[in-house]
Amino acid sequence: MNLEFNIAIHVMCFLVKHSEERWSSKALADSVCIHPVQIRRVTAKLIELGYIEGHRGKQGGYQANQQTAHVPLTALYDVFIPQHMTDYRVLTGGIENTCLISRQIGTTMHAFYETERERAKTVYEGQTIQMILEKLLKESK
Repeated sequence: MNLEFNIAIHVMCFLVKHSEERWSSKALADSVCIHPVQIRRVTAKLIELGYIEGHRGKQGGYQANQQTAHVPLTALYDVFIPQHMTDYRVLTGGIENTCLISRQIGTTMHAFYETERERAKTVYEGQTIQMILEKLLKESK
């Protein structure tokens, strides 16, 4: 799990709950407790995928669309969790190193990473933004 994955879920739940309104990146950032730049980085991806609407101009902002509530968390996982070890530096060693351990550890740990990633993704199977929102609202009572 990473911050952008959590930001995406938070923003989408918020927008579904307040689906009749448009929200600026500043207002969303205040709700999520992060900087507006981080909101814009995540919302740009969500807009590109058609998961939310983005409107420019004075009356602009972000808003849920008909798809937002039904987005599966596994789809967000695929977007925001690194698909490959090369997406982020998480390995030590190097294949050109003279040390056997340094040359091989990347390959070995990469196999573990792929297994870990697939197992973690199964935690989110069958869950949608609407289901998360319902859990949040139920827990707040």
